[in-house]
Amino acid sequence: MKFLIKKGKHYCNQFLHKFLNLLTFKKKLQYIVKFNSSCAYYLNEKDQMDINKLFGFSNGFYHHQDSARFGWSYLNGKIVLHAYCYNNGKRVNSYICRVELEDENKLTIFVEDSCYVFEVEKLKTGSKSKVKIFKEKKFSFGYNLWPFFGGNNPAPHDMSIEMTKIN
Repeated sequence: MKFLIKKGKHYCNQFLHKFLNLLTFKKKLQYIVKFNSSCAYYLNEKDQMDINKLFGFSNGFYHHQDSARFGWSYLNGKIVLHAYCYNNGKRVNSYICRVELEDENKLTIFVEDSCYVFEVEKLKTGSKSKVKIFKEKKFSFGYNLWPFFGGNNPAPHDMSIEMTKIN
């Protein structure tokens, strides 16, 4: 499925899909993701490394309180992937790896005891990267989170991200 973030916007399209897949009780999300060349962008130096959001889930009713999702930015011809979480209202992020534009990558988030685990498998090479982020709150349910551009800046042009759900 292609998610499109239009120029000047933060949120992606696919309203019906997002609505039909709102709540989740699963402790694992897994997608094959492909960033195409439309995801290359240039902002001012201060904002270039703002973390955009890809997918994930809240842990409860409010994602700025407790949540886990993949984040991304663009730098020097590559997509930079991050683990991006809120833990008891505090934002925590961690670098995972860089991936090539146009390559397919398997991205997985799952809940493990006291942490969220983020895994990236580069399907072209088979290499894998993993990051764990500590969490305090036990996972019971949440709602799915979808592509979002920003920080403070909206998308400088139309951007398209292909995401195919695995589980």
